[in-house]
Amino acid sequence: MQSKVDLIYRLLILLICCQLAACFDTPLENEWAEYPNRVHNLVKKITDTAKNRPPYSLNDNQLDFESTAIQQPESLTIPFTQALSINACNMQQYIGERNSSLGKVHSHDSRLVYELRFLRELLNCRDIEYPASQTQQQILQEIKKHKQQQWPNQLSYFLAHSKQSNAILRRHAKLLEHDNIGFAASKNYLQALFEISKTQPQAITDANIEKFERSIAQFKQNKFIARLFYTLELTQYQLTTAAESINELTNLKPCKKTHKPLEVVYLNNVLMKYYGQVLQPHLTYLQRVYKELVPLIESIWQAPAIQQQAFAARYLTTAAGSVYQDFENAVNSHTKSWQKLLAQCQMSPSVQN
Repeated sequence: MQSKVDLIYRLLILLICCQLAACFDTPLENEWAEYPNRVHNLVKKITDTAKNRPPYSLNDNQLDFESTAIQQPESLTIPFTQALSINACNMQQYIGERNSSLGKVHSHDSRLVYELRFLRELLNCRDIEYPASQTQQQILQEIKKHKQQQWPNQLSYFLAHSKQSNAILRRHAKLLEHDNIGFAASKNYLQALFEISKTQPQAITDANIEKFERSIAQFKQNKFIARLFYTLELTQYQLTTAAESINELTNLKPCKKTHKPLEVVYLNNVLMKYYGQVLQPHLTYLQRVYKELVPLIESIWQAPAIQQQAFAARYLTTAAGSVYQDFENAVNSHTKSWQKLLAQCQMSPSVQN
């Protein structure tokens, strides 16, 4: 008896852990997996030549981002004694922070904020024009020039290597469903990052920096955008698969004046019951989400070393060949395939009992 209780207890613990780890597919995930099969199986009953595409594969249909292509920015080394002799432009504060135990292990976001504050200080510092000595002026000018030149590289390195970017750019094979918290955190982070990256450093305010730091704390390592990339790939693939089956059936002209195959009626039920009630609202949500986020993504990840990658052409732009264009094309083609079939069979979208 005790062994049975122990077994039941262990099974319950396993079930709870599995639920927490999302072992089970959600109803929406199940329907996206099943929808092309529902269509194909009905088409196959009318024609034996119906082709069946292989299931969606993450490895075959999604690209990787190559972060190693973006190298760490160059550092400028100045003799410590010379650096300590400069009191202008709050140099001692920045030198002290960078050489402290914490400064030597800056996180990517802390380093970006440090470099931004330092560059802003140098660009707005009038003491560079009126230094205590010519030597100090030369050192300050050298530091200022170096920081200006390296600022785009600092941004690129952050966009490629930070924890936040890893959460966005790495593959994540989990369907994106309605997630208002994840969407808000992602949008706030992108808006704050956009302000930091697209505003001239000398015009950045403390409010801009504080907003950026708050957005990082809220964002953490949110995988909302990575899941969006995956979901757009998956859904456009599944829609294209279903459309191919429908088009194949339409080309056979299965409906005659005196005969309408029962399978076509069942297909109409699939359209309304599964696509119309379950999948179409999800597609509408995805369209709304990506149209709000992608303009920010497209503006932020503009560094040449990033844009040269196939990943960028697929996910970081809305140009032809991007996942967004393919998604819209798939939605439109899928809709047209149903319209042609129903028109050929003189039917309208409705559930037949």
